[in-house]
Amino acid sequence: MGEVASAVEAIRSQIAMLHEVCDTLSHRELVELLAEVTTVLRTVPALEHRVLARLTAETEPRRLGESSWKTVLTTALRVSDREAKRRLAHAASLGPRVG
Repeated sequence: MGEVASAVEAIRSQIAMLHEVCDTLSHRELVELLAEVTTVLRTVPALEHRVLARLTAETEPRRLGESSWKTVLTTALRVSDREAKRRLAHAASLGPRVG
């Protein structure tokens, strides 16, 4: 998990850097930044779908200390029941087929 933690920390660091330079950018550069950030953000749900697809195919919620996948997500991600259900439904319909 060390490599993954390092990758996530690198993302956080780069976002912090973008926050720092945001006030120095021209209006045109701000629009370009917005476009680039939007492109990056659109890739995040696909990663989430992949993670959830693997989890739900390879293990059970009780092995993670919970009674349901919805509870796993509400606890780990601090999201509402509704949001957890939405994420699970999207992962099931849009995520890669595993297993």
